[in-house]
Amino acid sequence: MNKVREILVGNNRNAPCIAYGDESSYEEILTYAFAIVHRVNLEKIDSLIEKIRDKYSIPHDISLHCRILFNSSARENNKLGHLEDEDVKNIILDIVSAMGDICLLRYAYFVAPSEFDFDKIVMTTFQSTDGSPPPKFPIKYDKKGILGLLMLVCFAVPPDGKKWPTPDKCEIFVSEDYSRIHFLGTKRSRADNYYRGISDIGAPPGCVFRLNPVILKSDDATLLQVADILSYICPHAISKKCRNYFFKYALNLVRRKTSGVLNLDIR
Repeated sequence: MNKVREILVGNNRNAPCIAYGDESSYEEILTYAFAIVHRVNLEKIDSLIEKIRDKYSIPHDISLHCRILFNSSARENNKLGHLEDEDVKNIILDIVSAMGDICLLRYAYFVAPSEFDFDKIVMTTFQSTDGSPPPKFPIKYDKKGILGLLMLVCFAVPPDGKKWPTPDKCEIFVSEDYSRIHFLGTKRSRADNYYRGISDIGAPPGCVFRLNPVILKSDDATLLQVADILSYICPHAISKKCRNYFFKYALNLVRRKTSGVLNLDIR
């Protein structure tokens, strides 16, 4: 077996595009979402978000996180007590509309069947990249681990890059998750370690991409907060248990502006 060459991607500061990703879940739905922007447009994005902040009198030191925006008590505790529920909906729609005009939006999701067992453990054989015998590892279907797979799925794109740039064309930033989980192998590991996966999709012949994204706190970049909003909308809109039809409307708006939606199927 010939050795496969690994191409390290995701932390190139000279990449033409920047991708920002975050995850969310609601009931049986897991989602990972990205907002991607050409580097030359980054300042324009920040300017658009600041205008939305000013429109709704949102202090610049308060993060635009859905766990705050959609909770009246959290709003009160974060200098946002002046916002009503209708204001929050309009903020979300304004952000999605503004980002969709200048960013590429993409998300991947997993709908867990009613009988799905997140504690299930299976033995899986992986393809070796160095010519050694294929290794076998136990995999536990942990939610955080599946979210790591969804992050990688977002970059399962054709190599032509017409609708979504391949990972080697992006500097990738993802929101940190220091939860320690059992997912791959027998040892516990930080959940955000699983954003550093391998994919041969879109890679040159004989090569694989090894993603090495930059891990940031969710408050450290404006577009990480936008990714938080995108990832929050999706599971609420798709879940049959959510009765707030605003999310379905918002997701339809995202879909009109998105460059791709993927559904992960795990049996």
